[in-house]
Amino acid sequence: MEPFLSAHEVSALMLISQDIRYAADLDRSEIEPLINRRLVERATGRPGGRELMITASGSAVLARICTFVTR
Repeated sequence: MEPFLSAHEVSALMLISQDIRYAADLDRSEIEPLINRRLVERATGRPGGRELMITASGSAVLARICTFVTR
């Protein structure tokens, strides 16, 4: 069983899911743990700077959080 996400990792995941422009303020040390857990991936083939995408696993984590919060 993997350890829980830290509050900082959850907030970074939420920022990336909301708008990639917000994620531009995140540094590599904040993004790499999410990539290592396969919650976020670097988008390939997109023009421009660093682009990130939420994976299916990342979306599932966010959906579970939203379900818990709205109870």
